[in-house]
Amino acid sequence: MKNKKTKENKKEKAKRVRPVRRERSKIVRFFSTIFWLVFIAFAAATFLYTFNLTHDFIMDRANVNIEALVGDISEDEAIKVDIPWGANTVQINKILIDKGILSGTKIFNKWYEFELYSVLMGNDGGYKSGVHLLNKNIDYDNPIGFDMLIYIFSQNPVPNPTAKIFFQEGLTFKQTLDKFVANGFISENDFIKTCNTYDFDYDFVKLIPKNTDRKYLLEGYLFPDTYIFDITKEPKDAIIKMLDNFNKKFKDVYVKRAQKMGMSMDDIIIIASLIEKEAKLDEDRGAIAGVIYNRLNSQDSSLQKLQIDATIQYYFLDKTGKVKEKLLTEDTKIDTPYNTYLYAGLPPGPICNPGEKSIIAALYPDENNYYYYVAKKDGSHAYASTLQEHNNNVIKYSK
Repeated sequence: MKNKKTKENKKEKAKRVRPVRRERSKIVRFFSTIFWLVFIAFAAATFLYTFNLTHDFIMDRANVNIEALVGDISEDEAIKVDIPWGANTVQINKILIDKGILSGTKIFNKWYEFELYSVLMGNDGGYKSGVHLLNKNIDYDNPIGFDMLIYIFSQNPVPNPTAKIFFQEGLTFKQTLDKFVANGFISENDFIKTCNTYDFDYDFVKLIPKNTDRKYLLEGYLFPDTYIFDITKEPKDAIIKMLDNFNKKFKDVYVKRAQKMGMSMDDIIIIASLIEKEAKLDEDRGAIAGVIYNRLNSQDSSLQKLQIDATIQYYFLDKTGKVKEKLLTEDTKIDTPYNTYLYAGLPPGPICNPGEKSIIAALYPDENNYYYYVAKKDGSHAYASTLQEHNNNVIKYSK
């Protein structure tokens, strides 16, 4: 009897609770329905907007030659648009707005029209960095204009203006700089400052002695060659191109050879620069290198003074921009650390940018017993082991 009453009580409670649950379910279903209706309406509106934006153009697109429509754009009637490396469509869109090419209209206050169009056409992220030309007489702020922009930005950019410069062997740092300045894309102060202070990521640059007597840190390392430079770039880009070339030319076998000789790379480049300035003929490079090493290794302190005229001419080149036609005895007394008549051993740095032949001669000098040489009229040299022989050669070949 008791169990029967308990069951009846439970049924009555269930009857009382059930209507509340039904009421809550109706509210949830109502709001759920409203949510989905709003979502469907939003999706439909988005679809209709994008459909209306692109449908007519897409239907006609197959019959439109966009390349012909873009045509050739001369610089006189062009707007230059510089797309930075790695720029996405949002950033490109902002550039176009800033230049007044696009109005900056947004869809649902969220997506720019050109940005959304690029995504729909599958071109988002497919644009090339660099300078592109747009026709200033064309309205690009419409679907056809968008497609023209897509075509233009997908092509290779306009090549930057370049300068082709030949640097012959034996040019000094200053003469090298003058060639850059003559081509009008590097200033003297910027070039010198960059060479002396920029942290170039090369082991051989890090090993160059940072002594105060050395005016131009990279003297000797701006490898002579013919280069094509982008004149829109910074000086460091041109310098890096020349240092890259040096890095390739100074092979690993040269590094090992210098180490075997007990010489630093900088010593080799200094000696090579002396050879480059002194030797007019290839067959003299090895012999002159032999003379330099013989004097450096001599026990006679007077012979350790190399007495190379080119080191004094380096002083005049830097001071006046030109060499002296004929050096006088008084010139050999000029107090500069580069004067090898006054100071024994190697000068504090290279006196020019040597070519590979002179570098090879510095690494593989001739074995001879010469301590002197004098230039002949034909550009070759006469060599001597003693001062008396040398003086005789001077008299003989100076006539």
